[in-house]
Amino acid sequence: MGERKERRLRREAEAAAEKDRIEQEKAAQEQPEAEEAQSEQADVQQPAPEQPVEAERDHRENAPRRAPEEEAAPVRKRRRRAKINLQAAVVLLVFALLMGVVLGYVLGRSAGETRAKEAEAKLAELTAAVETEQQQAQQEQSAEQANEEALAALAGEALASDGDTDLLMGAEDLSGAADVQATDEVVAEFGGGELMASEVIEEYNARLARYMFEGYSEAEVSGTLLPEVMEDMVSERVLESHAKELGVYELSASDEQQIAAEAQRRYEEQLSYARSLVRTGEMSDAEVEAAAQSYLLESEGVSRESIEAELRASWWMDKLYDALTANVSVGSGEIMTAYNEALADQKERFLASAEDYEAAQAGGDVIVYNLPGYRRVKMVGITFDSFDAMTAVDELNTQLAALDASADAEQIAQLQAQIDAYYTPLEEKADALLQALASGGALESLSGQYGGETEEGCVCADSSLWTQELVDAAMALASPGDVSGIVRTGDGVYILQYVEDVPEGTVAMSEVYDALSAQTRETARYLAYETQINAWMEEANPKYYPERMQ
Repeated sequence: MGERKERRLRREAEAAAEKDRIEQEKAAQEQPEAEEAQSEQADVQQPAPEQPVEAERDHRENAPRRAPEEEAAPVRKRRRRAKINLQAAVVLLVFALLMGVVLGYVLGRSAGETRAKEAEAKLAELTAAVETEQQQAQQEQSAEQANEEALAALAGEALASDGDTDLLMGAEDLSGAADVQATDEVVAEFGGGELMASEVIEEYNARLARYMFEGYSEAEVSGTLLPEVMEDMVSERVLESHAKELGVYELSASDEQQIAAEAQRRYEEQLSYARSLVRTGEMSDAEVEAAAQSYLLESEGVSRESIEAELRASWWMDKLYDALTANVSVGSGEIMTAYNEALADQKERFLASAEDYEAAQAGGDVIVYNLPGYRRVKMVGITFDSFDAMTAVDELNTQLAALDASADAEQIAQLQAQIDAYYTPLEEKADALLQALASGGALESLSGQYGGETEEGCVCADSSLWTQELVDAAMALASPGDVSGIVRTGDGVYILQYVEDVPEGTVAMSEVYDALSAQTRETARYLAYETQINAWMEEANPKYYPERMQ
């Protein structure tokens, strides 16, 4: 379908996930903090059985890392906050009583007995609120003290309020984390190098915090996390030493420029999505930008600087990969083999599942076998500029669908008018684009001028990865070159152009030779890299002693 269609589907999925996350957070916030603290204590005292970790390794490695002191901070701050809340509650109570006496006296003198009774009621309400705050603060402090004592017992050491002994507390609920302790023991040996327990603790803490942030419990990761961290760290040390030998570890001025450019590109991608979440009709562009940046920083811990720091830390790995695979090449025989294998695989898979075919098209795979009934279509999407607008239209359409055409005519007209108000600005741009096309312009060159983006994909009457509105509009076009009218969808409006029919069956090798050659070479590069890495690791002969950290 094209990159934009894929992003749109991803955005809708992420929007749904974001909505679920917000609802879950709201529900969690409604539970008393005392119950949460008691639950944390119970989790520490009765750890759940170990389960394997199923998260993708590359996702873990790309997740933002926090420094150990930053990870420990939330727990320490919460302890201090409990004490401050208790003191503040007492001060507020005394202040409220004094003000209540004065207020009751003044109002009683000036407005009589009725106003005095109202003041007394207000005073009682304020007093009750302060007492409730005081009780909650006491409960939180007691529960957290009990929780800390339980953790200290498991760790075999007392936890200081602001010291480095708050290890493995990068999230507010890392129950059971104290099973892994920091010592000065050597926990791994490899090719003349050593890995110390204190080094492992830092990375273990960071990964555990990320897992907890992603929704995993400590029990789900406890069985595999420590060996995983140790093996990854040893592997990185081994590769680092070879990168230094090959002269690709240090960053050049050119590297720094590329890192800065790539960090900016990735940040802009995330900002684009964040803008759609925070934008409302009353906000200026500057306000939207500031809100989007705050959202990324506060909700995701992401900034341009954090992305740049991650890239800088791992850039040498890309340089090592390039250095080890620079001379890898493939011949025509290997390309022919890849073609035949791809043809056999795609023919079997695509005939069994049209969804696999459309997914391969959308994913940019080299297609060597086409299913019948498909046509190639270009389209320009002019979409809503905010998640709120898309959600509002969806809710209005849901209400509209529930009404009866004859009995609810007036309400239907009102809802339709509200829906039209969202689409009108987009349709005005789309109409101007249609007029420009009618004057002889090209879809690709004109789309950007009207706030749209062109993409291309294959569609048939039964396409499952396209919305039904787009399928219907695409299949209604009679001949190649025809252009549709304005098509409304859940995320905006589209204009489609029929390009050509997709020939059924096998694609000639000459048509895909260049793309298949690049794909085959990249596969060969990866295999060569893996072979070299495995040889280095075998030579390093690492030995692990995880029991020294238990």
